[in-house]
Amino acid sequence: YAAEWYREPTQTELAAYMPRSMVQGGGWGLIACKTAPRYRVTDCVELGSSTGSRLAGAARQAAWQFLVRPPRKGGKPMIGEWVRIRIEITDGGTDKRD
Repeated sequence: YAAEWYREPTQTELAAYMPRSMVQGGGWGLIACKTAPRYRVTDCVELGSSTGSRLAGAARQAAWQFLVRPPRKGGKPMIGEWVRIRIEITDGGTDKRD
């Protein structure tokens, strides 16, 4: 499932995990995490990054701060389901996409 943010991480929360050397123009990183109680995620794994960006690793390390809504089925939250989280860095800043 694509993640739906409960609260998007701030630039400050992500800054400590961002690679020091970024490819000019930015890049993206994609991770998958299991949803946990209280909108948390756990057991995150890297799925991929744009060439040279290393953003999947940065997103995985920062994920302990992420708050996402679990997928719902019949209106009930499905805690323990996997969600995809995409973090994209552009010249204009960070874009936290689901």
